[in-house]
Amino acid sequence: MAIRKYIHLEPGEEVESISGHYEVEKELRFSVGDREVLCVLGYTAWDKSCCGVGGCRYIMVPGYIVNYKNQKDDHGLFTTEVEMINDQDEKKKIKELIKDTGEYVQMVDFW
Repeated sequence: MAIRKYIHLEPGEEVESISGHYEVEKELRFSVGDREVLCVLGYTAWDKSCCGVGGCRYIMVPGYIVNYKNQKDDHGLFTTEVEMINDQDEKKKIKELIKDTGEYVQMVDFW
């Protein structure tokens, strides 16, 4: 069981990179059996790249929630302990739950 810390970003806060930026729109939580999974909806744009421009909406799935917003990091941002999801059947179930929300995303990425 691999436990990692997810650092929560404020929705609407843009994070810049050398080739573009990304922004978290909102967080979603789903019940999967007797556990709860954390999903982060956002978009990314590469609009400063020498290779062209583009973008997509995504959902990142840090994992099953172990301790939700139980600590803050050195910058005052909440952290959540999550257990990474490795089971392919569980990933498929979570993708179906995401699809059922009606949110249009081009990519679902699991930690």
